[in-house]
Amino acid sequence: MTRSDFALVGGGIIGACLAEELAATGAAVSVLDAGPTPGHATSRAAGPAAPALRHVADHVFYGWLQQAAASLREDVDRLEPVHGRFSAPQPILHVLRAEEADRVAPHLPATASSAHWISSTQAAELATGFRLPDDRRYLLEQTALAVDGARYLSAVQARCARLDVVWRQDTTVQDVLVTDDGVELATTGGPVHTDIAIITAGAWSGTAELTGAPVHVRPARRQLVTLAAESVPPLILSSTRHLVPGVAGDVIIGTDEDDIAAQAPGFDDRCDVAGITELLHFAATALPALARAAPADLRCGLCPVPASGRPLIGRVPGHQRLWLATGHAGHGLLTARHTARGLTTALTKGQWDTVPRMMCPTRALEG
Repeated sequence: MTRSDFALVGGGIIGACLAEELAATGAAVSVLDAGPTPGHATSRAAGPAAPALRHVADHVFYGWLQQAAASLREDVDRLEPVHGRFSAPQPILHVLRAEEADRVAPHLPATASSAHWISSTQAAELATGFRLPDDRRYLLEQTALAVDGARYLSAVQARCARLDVVWRQDTTVQDVLVTDDGVELATTGGPVHTDIAIITAGAWSGTAELTGAPVHVRPARRQLVTLAAESVPPLILSSTRHLVPGVAGDVIIGTDEDDIAAQAPGFDDRCDVAGITELLHFAATALPALARAAPADLRCGLCPVPASGRPLIGRVPGHQRLWLATGHAGHGLLTARHTARGLTTALTKGQWDTVPRMMCPTRALEG
């Protein structure tokens, strides 16, 4: 029977960053991932990694997202020189309706954000080639990142390998038994015994066989289109959808967090005509030159949408040895490293300074 200090169920970017942080403390860490390749949703994710304005009124959560952005930039500086480029620094132009701008504006001073309002004329000068409506408000952030999930995960997994993390693909956890001596995981690759099990299974974290209790995280589809274009835009455009200059010199069009939350639940990860058509229409309307671009890739991943609207980070209620790190719908690439650092500090030192109480599973699941 395989034994470890920590076993992580799920090998996406949350699990990978957490495995690296825990292993760096000297712990024996195993990652059990069900798919043939690491990270179901992460490997299909790409786009802007920046705090979403929809959260700006929640100063605590938005502040946590800003801290996460700083942690991500540290990851870029640390990992890219060794493992290759997975990000591209880009300004982001938010296109807001008047009512959205009025809702956001009062909260910006409290965030210490570098974002500032610009006129439609200034926006047109910056966003060369875009078709921008005059009746919108424009908010510009100079420092944002576009991130490729598969490349980021590959870099973190390489670090895990150097720290002797045991990483097992095609290993589905079928049952979890918490005992006085630890946690026994029945898997398709044989039993695994660990002192502490952490569910980092993304959209699958809510399945009963993993926690033995309801965890209100549901899967929601997120579709992306990658275009091979003659030239890439000079910035990230964030509107009803987002349009992003990709890390590989391509252009990525995807849905935003609001669209993800509104998706019907289910584990169907296929692209559909309606969703892809909407994205292509948005691209050609926002940047007419893209009407001549060739679709290079269509992707659909499953995001973990928590009922609480916030990630779940901490113990599963009623279990001392079973923990959660899930529910990062729409911002997993942004918040993975910050989540991993906060939870590692909690697990090894009992300190919760960087994990807001709103993310406590007991608080979220039991009220």
